[in-house]
Amino acid sequence: MRRELRTDIMRSTDLSDPSGLGFRLHSTRLRLLYRLKNEGLYVRMHAYEYLVGDGEGFLALIFLEPWVSRCFILPLRHSEKIAEILKLIEKLDPSIKVETIKKNNKNLMLP
Repeated sequence: MRRELRTDIMRSTDLSDPSGLGFRLHSTRLRLLYRLKNEGLYVRMHAYEYLVGDGEGFLALIFLEPWVSRCFILPLRHSEKIAEILKLIEKLDPSIKVETIKKNNKNLMLP
């Protein structure tokens, strides 16, 4: 069985109703970037990936896969701000499934 490519899924996206597109839209991904920055966090965004930190160091890596409604968060250290980041992601795109990756997972492989 052939797995559908991201480009095929994105090409078949109905753009007539942008309200349900969530993180597929560049503007929604930028909104996440600026909301995190407004919370006083350092954020480096590259397409569907975010590096998030604060004054103490790096907090987490965020990987978005909006074409399959999935988001992975890899916490780099313990912080209460991780929960705030999760809430913000779910608020911007309620349809996305957020998964937290354990840092000590030896079989860590992102799809």
